[in-house]
Amino acid sequence: APPDGEMEEACAGLRVPFSTGTDWFAYDLSRVYVQAPGMRTTRDWLAALEQGKSFITNGPLLEFEVDGSPIGGALRLDKPGKVKVRASARGRIDFGLLEIVRNGEIVAKSESRKVGTIHAAVFSGELDLSGSAWLAARTPPPRPKGAVTNHPRSELGGLLFSHTSPIYVEVAGRPVFDPGAARSLLEEVRRAKATVEKTGTFADDHERGHVLEVYAAAIAALEKKLK
Repeated sequence: APPDGEMEEACAGLRVPFSTGTDWFAYDLSRVYVQAPGMRTTRDWLAALEQGKSFITNGPLLEFEVDGSPIGGALRLDKPGKVKVRASARGRIDFGLLEIVRNGEIVAKSESRKVGTIHAAVFSGELDLSGSAWLAARTPPPRPKGAVTNHPRSELGGLLFSHTSPIYVEVAGRPVFDPGAARSLLEEVRRAKATVEKTGTFADDHERGHVLEVYAAAIAALEKKLK
């Protein structure tokens, strides 16, 4: 599924590395790919994932940069202006479009075309930024359940998707922050905490308290941002 929750968190001013994967039964090809400077240990890969140098997919492979900054990077502009965006997608199955999103909204598209034995799309151009934003590249996400669609499917039958982690652009020292997204996320965390309190099963009270402390800290942080 498309990372709607992660989009909300990014709009609420949080830096969120996208990740995915299938469990042992491997019903689809959902994977997270990370660009790491070195792979001497597992920690190298995990550190790059924590920094958001990732893209998620069950098919297309993505590349993305903004003003030369790679996926997971951060840029600072003294004032509103243009940024240069380069992105590409490649896959064995036709994904249809490569999309560039700004704060969750599509701002540019490029159609896929057959190149040899694969399908590919490339975008290279400038985007105007009137304020701070997070930017990402993706292929079109699946429609909500119940929607009539002929959305392409992966080789194991899953609805095709791919999405990079964001690149963050801060303009005039003001980070991205959408109060509406923050309030929505706050309510979601509160509901999750209530569900854990009501139905969660733990080995002991210490374990239960530790988990609930994580939710309480998240709620306090969002409340502070909204103030």
